[in-house]
Amino acid sequence: MLRNRCRCGRPPTYGNGSCLRCAAETTVDIPPNPERRANVPPSILTGGAWELARPAAVSNTLWLHQSRGLELLESGRNVVLSTPTASGKTLVFQLWAMTELIRSPESVILAFYPTKALANDQARRWRESCQALGLPNDTVEQIDGDVGLARREEIIRRARVVLATPDVTHAWLPRRAGDPLVKGFLRRLRGVIIDEAHAYEGVFGSNSAYLFRRLISAAAGAGNLDPPVRRRHLHYPGPRGTPPKTDRGRIPGGGPGHERHPPPPPGGAPPAPAGAAEVGGPAGRPGARHH
Repeated sequence: MLRNRCRCGRPPTYGNGSCLRCAAETTVDIPPNPERRANVPPSILTGGAWELARPAAVSNTLWLHQSRGLELLESGRNVVLSTPTASGKTLVFQLWAMTELIRSPESVILAFYPTKALANDQARRWRESCQALGLPNDTVEQIDGDVGLARREEIIRRARVVLATPDVTHAWLPRRAGDPLVKGFLRRLRGVIIDEAHAYEGVFGSNSAYLFRRLISAAAGAGNLDPPVRRRHLHYPGPRGTPPKTDRGRIPGGGPGHERHPPPPPGGAPPAPAGAAEVGGPAGRPGARHH
C-alpha cells in the first residue's frame, strides 16, 4: 500500500512513498559566500565618470573583482576578468574607458566584438554611458562589413569609441597604417577592449591574435609609446567562457576572477599601446592566446 505522504511530510514522488528530497542519496547544503567589496581607486572616483557606477556602488565601494580590475587598469596592467554572467564585467571596462576619455580629450578607445550582432547590442550601452556623461552623440561609432570605406575614415576621424569586428579590422586597418588619418588614430589609441574572449578560438582566434600583434606594431610605428598604454588588456569571457588555464592570481568577488599578465614582447618587437583584450585595454599585446 502506497503512503500518501513521505516520512518528511511532503507528497510522495516515487512508488515507495518517498519524495525527491528524501530519495536522494546525499543532500548537501552549501552556504552562500559572504559578499566581498572594496574601495574604488581615487582616480576613478574623481575622474568624472563615477556617475556610471553610482547605482552599483555602496559607500564608494564595488564588488572586489570590479574594484581590483579598475585598480590594475589604472596602474597600467593587463587584466583578465572571468566571472559569471551579470557580475558587472562591462562596468569595469566602460568605467575605465570613460574615465580615460574625460581625462584625455584626444584619446580614443577601440572595442572588439566577435560578431556584428553583439556589437550592435553593446553599442546601445556605450551610447547610454556617453549620454549620461554629457559626451557628444557621435562619440560612439561602429565599423563592420556594412560600413563603406569613406564612412570608416569619417568614423576614425571623429569618433572616440570605435566598436569593430576583428575580421573587418584585419582586412582594412593595418594595411593603411601609413596613412596620416590612421596614424593619427593609432597615436591617440588609449585602450583596446576585447569582449567575449571565449569566442576567439580555433582559426578565428589565431587570426585575431595576429591582428592584435599587428596593432601593437602599427601603434608603435605611429608614435604611441606611452608606457601606461603599452600594455593594458581586459579580457571579459562571456557566460560560456572558461577561466584561463594559467593564472598568476585570483580575484575573489562576485565570481571567480583571474588576473593575468602577458609575457614581455618578443625580442626586437617595438613596444606599443595597450588595450582591453583577452579582453581589454589600449592597443597592447593580448594577455593570452585563445586555443
